[in-house]
Amino acid sequence: MGFNPYMIDFSPRELVQELDKYIVGQQKLKRDVALTLWNHFIYLGIKESGQARNVEKSNLFIWGPPGTGKTETCKKAFEIVGVPHLVVDITSYTDAGYIGDKVENIVKNYLNYAGNPELARYGVIQIDEIDKKHRNESAGIDVSGVRVQQQLLKLIEGEVVRYDDKSTFDTRDLLFFVSGAFEGIENQAKFSHKQSSLGFTAKKSYEGGRIAEPTLEDFMKYGMIPEFLRRFGTFTRTEKLGEEELYQILKLETCKPRNKIVENFRASGMEIEFTDAALRKISQKAAEQKLGASGLSIVLNDMFNDFQFELSDRDIAQLVITPDIVENPSQCLDDLLTKLPRKKKNVPKNFALNSDTEGRAEFSFPNSPELYQQELDLIGTNELLSKYTATYFWEKGFSIEKALDTYRLWNARIDNIERDFLDNYDKELNITPSARAVAIRNIIENEAMNLEIYFAMRFKFWMHAQEFKESPAGKFDLNIKDCLEPERFYKKINNGKKNN
Repeated sequence: MGFNPYMIDFSPRELVQELDKYIVGQQKLKRDVALTLWNHFIYLGIKESGQARNVEKSNLFIWGPPGTGKTETCKKAFEIVGVPHLVVDITSYTDAGYIGDKVENIVKNYLNYAGNPELARYGVIQIDEIDKKHRNESAGIDVSGVRVQQQLLKLIEGEVVRYDDKSTFDTRDLLFFVSGAFEGIENQAKFSHKQSSLGFTAKKSYEGGRIAEPTLEDFMKYGMIPEFLRRFGTFTRTEKLGEEELYQILKLETCKPRNKIVENFRASGMEIEFTDAALRKISQKAAEQKLGASGLSIVLNDMFNDFQFELSDRDIAQLVITPDIVENPSQCLDDLLTKLPRKKKNVPKNFALNSDTEGRAEFSFPNSPELYQQELDLIGTNELLSKYTATYFWEKGFSIEKALDTYRLWNARIDNIERDFLDNYDKELNITPSARAVAIRNIIENEAMNLEIYFAMRFKFWMHAQEFKESPAGKFDLNIKDCLEPERFYKKINNGKKNN
């Protein structure tokens, strides 16, 4: 899904279906995130038409236990839609004039992350750990609690912020998400079921004396100021993750805690596989931590750090993780060490994957990026990009396979931009190899940017829709000179109209 602030190319249901591929459970959060983003783009479209006098943006307030996907769900949604975004940990921020990061710097960081200020004004900022900025009445001058809320309130309501000596940025069209654990809020005194006087209705269900849903008044008692809370049209929560949910997370191809272990072992020349029963046992141990998905990282690291250390110089090509290893890691490791000889040579820091005649995974170190460059050249990499990209992959320590997959993915995303152009404007767009090289180099230099945002910010296709439709040409070539001077691209289109 490419980002266009005036063109909604997804439905809330479609976005939830995409999120289901990456996030286990949390259906209410997914629905509320999808609907909030969708409504925001509707708001932008209405505002652009000049009919938004009685319409205002609706920000999202998220609360729930740690490790339940509050930030991960939102970040993945932002990436799928392609909207400029920044997730901020607000913990270190203080009021202006005091030690700590300043709230006004959030906008500067966002603009550095998002790039073009014109497109960035339609994006999203997520403020995480907002519960850490509750009122602190025992701290004297509360420079880190209420005053930070008040500073954030200005940004959320709309404030013109100076981000360099010559330029300003208006935040009124920015969408804001805030998130936090608010631990203990469910255990506050039982309040009535009536609607809060501040307009937020929360249904109550009492199970074992626990409050299932806090009211706005509960958040105020926790230390959030009412003016801040009023700026959020939707309040949503995440649910605790149980053993089954943690097991489903481990099974995801995109599971970061598991993939980190796999990649670390692979760097030592060893493939690691988990049996299904072992994944069940790991999820059981993680559930006992009561830290949500964060418990998976703790359990896996605690279990396999010794394995990686001891087996890194042993002659072993594959390790299958069974329930016995999960239950008795130290004993199983000792048994392995008595059977395995040491390798003849150590595995270097960076490596490329080869295969010997016995089918054993073996890693060798290229002393320069040349091996990557040779492989990239074989799949037709543009010569302007080949050496630069090879150096990038080498410095990152990518395997050859991962480097090639990443490069293919970049080109596939540019292919999608060409297809979207055809769908939106009924004209063919040909992004030449040299232009692709410039775009890919830009996203390497600015890892906060993706290819969709680069082309959207650089060329603003949606602002020239009429020109595309009126042009007699059925195909437009976009080359390296157009990337350096986007106005040149539109001069070619207009010259074509005049010649006819």
